[in-house]
Amino acid sequence: FLESPSSNIMTFTTNAVERMRMDSSGNLKLAITNATSNTVIGKDGTGMYMETSGSTAALSDMRFQARSTGAGSYSYVQIKPSTQTLLFGTSSSTRIFVNSTGNVSVGDTTAQRKFNVIDTTDAWIRISATNYTSDWLIGTAGSDTKFKIYSQTAAATRLAITPTGEVEISEDLVLIGK
Repeated sequence: FLESPSSNIMTFTTNAVERMRMDSSGNLKLAITNATSNTVIGKDGTGMYMETSGSTAALSDMRFQARSTGAGSYSYVQIKPSTQTLLFGTSSSTRIFVNSTGNVSVGDTTAQRKFNVIDTTDAWIRISATNYTSDWLIGTAGSDTKFKIYSQTAAATRLAITPTGEVEISEDLVLIGK
């Protein structure tokens, strides 16, 4: 039912229980379990916001997600108040994870260091000029345990370091300096 229990307030009820309320500022309040724990969707001078209030124990995850029509997978941004973490996902899987100390993981949810790139096959970070005249990868490939600097422009590994500390250089070694 649509009701207006007082001026400048509109409520929506089902089974005689208020489920949603719109106030005179246009804020939309969605009840979670009781009147002191709710979600407010509104806008202020800087844009839209969504906030959940109540005790920390009462707060559940907040998820913003987009699902393609008829498709089973979705993309999302998820906030987890209980662990103070933030997740970004595509194709129904977490792709970026930020923990409570600000550590970031791409590819998993461990975030053991400030920035982590984890993958089951290749873990590369790409560094490139906007016109791709200089296109580099740093990281590891497949079951190869070497750390590599790879030129995509030349399609060749330029430097590799093994887990034992051996250094491999693929071209002539040129030393400049004293």
